[in-house]
Amino acid sequence: MGNIIQPAIKHFQFTDFIMNLVLADLNNDDAVKRIRNGDGCSISWIVGHLSAYRYRTMKLLGADKTNEFEALFGEPGANDGINYPEISDMLKKWNSFSKEFYALLEQTSDKQLLTQMNPEGTAHNEKTVLDTLTFFMWHESSHTGGIGLIRKEFGYRSTSDLAMEASKKAM
Repeated sequence: MGNIIQPAIKHFQFTDFIMNLVLADLNNDDAVKRIRNGDGCSISWIVGHLSAYRYRTMKLLGADKTNEFEALFGEPGANDGINYPEISDMLKKWNSFSKEFYALLEQTSDKQLLTQMNPEGTAHNEKTVLDTLTFFMWHESSHTGGIGLIRKEFGYRSTSDLAMEASKKAM
């Protein structure tokens, strides 16, 4: 494992910690409820979308893995969620997939991360694999924050309260 990948691994592990907190008490009716008067996304869509991006991260790092979330959550926008898996099943899949995800991250070398990419083929003019990985991490953080906002809007406890409580229990 290279040195450059280590903060990325910590980032993804923290997202896993947060996902397990914010999805544990969420009922499926609220998980598929869309924001912005039904025109926006739902928590279920965000979780599926982030799962699709974890597969994209693996592909970026050289894995040949079929992205089972791409058709529902990759590019298509949110819908009413009738065809989404239950949120509890999505969390189980997220956690089981993590083992494979981290194994790949741990095999990633600094040389691989610094490999040049054609910026014309990237979404945000990324020049290296690391640039794209950095965008994927920001993207994940942005959407994870969105889950927290939606939870609060629906009357659930805040992400920060859940995280502080979990941290105290871990001491």
